[in-house]
Amino acid sequence: MGYTRTDWSEHYNEGRGFRRLGDQEKGLLVEHASAPEGGPALDIGCGTGELSVYLTSLGYTVDGADFAEGALERARAEHAEVEGVRWLSLDVEHGDLATSPRTATT
Repeated sequence: MGYTRTDWSEHYNEGRGFRRLGDQEKGLLVEHASAPEGGPALDIGCGTGELSVYLTSLGYTVDGADFAEGALERARAEHAEVEGVRWLSLDVEHGDLATSPRTATT
């Protein structure tokens, strides 16, 4: 049995998260995933947005998508000052991805 939208929202609402993005992973992204300024990126299952925010520092314009509203609430609050990220409530497994204008055209 998989986790539901409610399960994930509760996970984030309780203040839980996941392992932080490490220096080795950041180094690999810098080395292999540089983008032209404003190049699009899609972070599916963005959680609290750490990767989405880091991708903006590499020049990407990011759609951070998650179906757990608790995760998105934290992402919006923790990264309110960050420009270049749209926080989208999407269930990509059930076809909602097409509702994202930026990802639908790229």
